Amino acid sequence: MLSPTYLTILLATLTTTTLAAPTISTNIKPPITPNPKPTTKPSTSPSSPPKNHPRGQGEAHYVRNWDEGGRKRYEYDFKGVSCNDIDIAVVTAGGIPGPAGMNFQCGWKGTREGFLQFDVSVVEGVAGAAVVSNGVGAATGQSCGDSGFCP
Repeated sequence: MLSPTYLTILLATLTTTTLAAPTISTNIKPPITPNPKPTTKPSTSPSSPPKNHPRGQGEAHYVRNWDEGGRKRYEYDFKGVSCNDIDIAVVTAGGIPGPAGMNFQCGWKGTREGFLQFDVSVVEGVAGAAVVSNGVGAATGQSCGDSGFCP
């Protein structure tokens, strides 16, 4: 049996030396350095449009979708927001830390005059459709009815 004194010393040592195993977040966090001028654009959430595009300034219109072997690709015409704004909003709506698995493509001439086009591949079904629809709404400020596609 361990003596109470040994347990007290052991507990004090563990408390002051923080011998706990490192977590993933402690392994990947870069060192904090002060930077008075931000160099990257702040991220957005599905409920708010990108900061440089007030709600209602952008416009997007559903064009079509097609099957991709268990995934669904959605295509939209858009203007008033950038490819990056839409990409960030769709990824954020999907809860994915980065564009992994969405195969976002953007920037060619749309089917409407003065519009560009993007398409994105998501999981097939209502969940994937909601990711795209919510992301488009967050980037443009439109309701799903205004953009022409509600899941």
